[in-house]
Amino acid sequence: MAGQGDEADALRAQAVELGVADRIEFPGRLPHERVVELLQSLDLAVTPSTCQESFGVAAIEASACELPVVATRVGGVSEAVLDGETGLLVPPGDPGALADACLELLADPERRQRMGQAGRRFVQSAYPWAAHAATMGVIYEQLLAGVPVQTPNMILAGRDAPALPARRGIAAIF
Repeated sequence: MAGQGDEADALRAQAVELGVADRIEFPGRLPHERVVELLQSLDLAVTPSTCQESFGVAAIEASACELPVVATRVGGVSEAVLDGETGLLVPPGDPGALADACLELLADPERRQRMGQAGRRFVQSAYPWAAHAATMGVIYEQLLAGVPVQTPNMILAGRDAPALPARRGIAAIF
């Protein structure tokens, strides 16, 4: 469990209480360049959000690293995880369904590999970094100029984004 949020100490204590502390690593906050390394060392990414996320950035980052994702069906996460294709979506607040989905994928390495590869292709086609960087540049220019900001879809519709070469690490970091 990488990161250093407000719940880190409570999660460490809970791991001890449950008798699983020896099976969970808490590396703390990682430098950005180590995130890819960590993701690529895993078999599966799990994002059990219970709140309405506007977008599943963690799922996109995991998919870009060819990891299948098990996530809860909340907010924009269902746009970031294609159920049955790049990962599995489960109802929020259902730990049994979450565990079952994880066990299902852990038992099938070939399916995990297919989903991971599909996830990377999805990220490269739907969220190319060059297009998003160009979009953000246009938005900042509009804000600085004091003109009404166009939506990203309006901006992208008028641009041809170059394809990313394969295996450049994370394709979409926002």
